[in-house]
Amino acid sequence: MEGEPHFTLSQVALNDTIMVVAFAPLVALLLGLSSITVPWDTLVLSVVLYIVVPVIAAQLWRRLLLTQGGQAALARTLPP
Repeated sequence: MEGEPHFTLSQVALNDTIMVVAFAPLVALLLGLSSITVPWDTLVLSVVLYIVVPVIAAQLWRRLLLTQGGQAALARTLPP
């Protein structure tokens, strides 16, 4: 089964953007309702480590593949 790659890309990009912007405030709100206190720097660090770093790493890997081997190298790394 194949999907529309441009639609999938736009969904992933929107999802990542929402997670970067809304994750920390949402977690702070939900934990606040439970009277659990988590420092903001911990919440921001979790966003950076689990969302921002993987997105940047994926973009750098994609750019490296495209510059060294072109579209064929990128296609070899992606599942059929």
